[in-house]
Amino acid sequence: MKNIKIICVGQGSKNIFCELEKKENIFVGYLARKYDNKGNIPKNSVIIKERFYNNPEIVQYKMEKYESEIKKTFLDGAKVLIVVSPLGGTIGSNFAPYIIELAKNEGILTLPFLVLPFGFEGSTRCNKAIQAVKKIKKINDNSVIFDKEKFQKGLEERTACKDAFLMVNKIVAGIVELLTEELEKPKAEQNLKSKIDEIRHQEYMADFDCEKTVTLFEMKKDLDNIKRIILPDIDNYISELNEITEKLKKRNKCSHRLPLLLAYLIRQKEIIDKWGMNF
Repeated sequence: MKNIKIICVGQGSKNIFCELEKKENIFVGYLARKYDNKGNIPKNSVIIKERFYNNPEIVQYKMEKYESEIKKTFLDGAKVLIVVSPLGGTIGSNFAPYIIELAKNEGILTLPFLVLPFGFEGSTRCNKAIQAVKKIKKINDNSVIFDKEKFQKGLEERTACKDAFLMVNKIVAGIVELLTEELEKPKAEQNLKSKIDEIRHQEYMADFDCEKTVTLFEMKKDLDNIKRIILPDIDNYISELNEITEKLKKRNKCSHRLPLLLAYLIRQKEIIDKWGMNF
């Protein structure tokens, strides 16, 4: 099965994009608000310049402004489209369902690879992710859903946030690459459903049933896992911010915001230490 394209949607998919981009003979696209702080724009990318708010009609209108660019960059000539999107952010949660629907209307076989947030990323991101899964479920039944919470079992004690995210992204990229190789084989389309089912039965997958997915988020009470991922970074942030604040105070150049941020982080750590929760 030729003409396979992969599109990574949302800023959270950048590491996945970078991993897949290293591979030869794989088309990998990228859609997000930015690629890096230097203004670099990678090949096969659509950069979203609009600001999005909570009004669904405005979000839909703004997404439609990018329809022709998305079709030209990602959909033209594609027979199979693999959409990889960490959900919970504005771009991923809105554009992933939108692109999947565009591809379906174009008659392209679409395989969504969705990544649910860690519980400590907050209820707003979790709820956005759940709503996005519900939308995609109505459009496409080939979805593979990774649950970051289930990856925590493989993390070492006191793993830093960035390392946890990086590990998840590398695993997702590896599975997408393997699936792409399978799709290149003869009669791949006939074996596609069994291959998708095989991936879904991995230990770090969420239940595809959306109600079960919601329950997974409601049951995220593994406080030891939350603490061992959040606390190392908070300790580092407090230490570094305290050092910067003291240096700036000596020069009388300390913004009033720095002590406030420092106080917030210290309070955040106290809450986690006392209650094992992140507010």
